[in-house]
Amino acid sequence: MGSQTQSSQLPIVNFGNETMKPGTDTWQRACQVVREALEDHGGFLAIFDKVTPELDNSIYSAMAELFTLISDEAKKENTADKSFDGYVRELPHLPLFESLGIGSPFSMEETLNFLAR
Repeated sequence: MGSQTQSSQLPIVNFGNETMKPGTDTWQRACQVVREALEDHGGFLAIFDKVTPELDNSIYSAMAELFTLISDEAKKENTADKSFDGYVRELPHLPLFESLGIGSPFSMEETLNFLAR
């Protein structure tokens, strides 16, 4: 399956495994690793070799830019009833965690309303 765990590191799941198709044993084992990783560690390292390092770096750069572009006050005003929509920061078990969710990201109007805050 390409999944492994070390005691002090996040579990790793290789989603580039050619045999990993929904419904297969490989897929079911990966789902279990993902669930346990989220429950026990709050995350996992996903490997998918079809994503180029350039694309990976551009996504991280854009995320960093987004988090610095929006003021702390605007982030705090971005609340939601649904988990991981809105702004979430510094969970007790994940002190460096920061998440920013737009309720309807495919709606231009909702996205612009979010950015206008």
